[in-house]
Amino acid sequence: MNKLKINLLGTGIEIKRILLPDEVIAHWKGIIGTKKTIIDALLDPFFYYKLRDKKYSSLEDLPAEKCSGILNDTKSQIELWFNRKKVSKLNTPELFNENVLFPLFNVERKPYSFTDTRGIYILQNEIGTIGTYELMVNSESLNLDDFTFEIDRFKNTTFIKNITYQNRDLVFVKKDTVISYQWGFEVG
Repeated sequence: MNKLKINLLGTGIEIKRILLPDEVIAHWKGIIGTKKTIIDALLDPFFYYKLRDKKYSSLEDLPAEKCSGILNDTKSQIELWFNRKKVSKLNTPELFNENVLFPLFNVERKPYSFTDTRGIYILQNEIGTIGTYELMVNSESLNLDDFTFEIDRFKNTTFIKNITYQNRDLVFVKKDTVISYQWGFEVG
């Protein structure tokens, strides 16, 4: 068994759909009043202090469905390691380039976006190690045709949402990022 490791470095995006019951949101709107919106309150760290609920002490404690990935940016890079040796290092614009005769990787575009369903969303832009993924494989060599990159879209930005090798999902190991921008919106 050989270890395949992928590092996603650069700028990334994380979108969270908050999964709170309607009665909790209605109760919180009563606490907030008319001074703020529910989205502004969720992004405000002092709101959770005023809430005094041990179950929800920060934005990270809220139940949420997440979608994240590495952005199509010139600063973003993907490193492929096989048997502790760096096999390839590529910039994400190389993957998104549709004007090549023979693409290096299989790219799968999703017909719908994560933000198409109704709900409250929190978006965070991040910088750093967006993700480190590993997978144990039986093969003695790495075949680039066996990779599939799943692409998602949010407004005018595209990002790599998931990477598979031989139709197997890679296992998430760690993430080390700093949030550079955060905002929220509601799809009604």
